[in-house]
Order: sequence, then C-alpha cells, then structure tokens
Amino acid sequence: MTTITANIPSRKSGKTMIAARVDTYTQDENGRWNSPDFGPMTEGDVIDMAKRATNWKEIKAKHFPMVGFHS
Repeated sequence: MTTITANIPSRKSGKTMIAARVDTYTQDENGRWNSPDFGPMTEGDVIDMAKRATNWKEIKAKHFPMVGFHS
C-alpha cells in the first residue's frame, strides 16, 4: 500500500481564508486511490489535489515521476 501526505498551505478565496491542512491519499494493492476526506479518487484527482502541496516536488519525484513530464 502507498500513502501520500500532502501539506496544503492556507489560501484566500475571495474574502474567505481557507486554513492550511494535511491531506492523506492511499493506494491499495489493486491501484485504487482513496482519501479519508474525499473518498475514492482517480490518480488524476490525487495529482490535481497534491499539486497544491508545499511538498509537491517530493511527492512527484517519489510517486509520479513521469506525470506532467514537462511541468
């Protein structure tokens, strides 16, 4: 099983401040992704969410080295 911990920074959306959070994504032995906060996810969903993380470079290098090859 693979587990990713993404450190999502706080951000402002309009006049609302959204607090920083830590998201966790797990991949089971069959390749299915899941999050305790968001439920079942696709690999693309995990990447889209984790791209906002302050530790995205480490996540990408370890778990998604070829995704978004040029970005």
